Amino acid sequence: MIGLGTGRGRDLGRQQFVAAALLNLPALGVLAFFFLLPAAISLWFSVRDWNGLTDPTFIGLQNFRELLHSARFWHAFWINVALAGFTLITQVPLAFFVALILFKRRHQTKLLRSLVLFPQVLSIGAASLLWLMIYHPTRGLLNNALTFILPIDVKIAWLGSSYTALGAVIFATNWYYFGLHTLIFMAGMSGIPREYYEVLRLSTNRLRDELIHVTLPLLREQFLVSFVLVIAGSFGHVLGFVSILTNGGPAGSTELLGLYAIEMGFRAGRFGLASAITVVILAVVLSIVIWPIVRIARTRLEYA
Repeated sequence: MIGLGTGRGRDLGRQQFVAAALLNLPALGVLAFFFLLPAAISLWFSVRDWNGLTDPTFIGLQNFRELLHSARFWHAFWINVALAGFTLITQVPLAFFVALILFKRRHQTKLLRSLVLFPQVLSIGAASLLWLMIYHPTRGLLNNALTFILPIDVKIAWLGSSYTALGAVIFATNWYYFGLHTLIFMAGMSGIPREYYEVLRLSTNRLRDELIHVTLPLLREQFLVSFVLVIAGSFGHVLGFVSILTNGGPAGSTELLGLYAIEMGFRAGRFGLASAITVVILAVVLSIVIWPIVRIARTRLEYA
């Protein structure tokens, strides 16, 4: 009887595995087509010299050696790291505290919630053009507001100075993306049982204790998700924002690895070197986010 039960259990486990595999097959197909296949193609071209016209020539790791000795590559790399770091320490905490305020007063802040999520309605192109107008030296909203407040005529070229361009880009991208992270945290807060807070209020009624003992520990998965999105976005989809606002300028102060790859590929005709840059970007992002992804996959938070 024990052997029969074990056999039936194994059969049931195989059936569940097959059913799960079939259900995830469409998602795996999309992942393979839009991520794994381009990554494999980039890796193939990264070890070749190709100008887009002639036949590719295998050169081994020469493209990567050139990147290691390229001052421009390392400059773009550290600009990307700075963008990711400053975005992480500003966007995620801001989104968390805004989500906390909105959730605590969720019956009184419907308009404010709509305003927080409004940037996500805009496309990256529309949002970038909006911030181009805000940062305009003479007709921009920001300089006009400062002129109204201060006793001087402010005409700062926010995107035209290497001292302010990166900060202006980070502020604009935070405005565009922090609503998404706010939504993630609000969804997490709505899943925390109210009984946890009621039990804590028997001994204390301070917001700090709620944050330390209930809210923050039970939102660790949301923080990991936001961390992954910020890192992947800083090396990925924020590229469209930066290309419209500054296109890497002035004087390379906002040049990201993605912009450097585009210039090497489509302007210099060095597609092998451009592919090597994309491989480096992929390796850096995966090395940073692989641990949070594994933690999210292994963690199954259940409320008793």
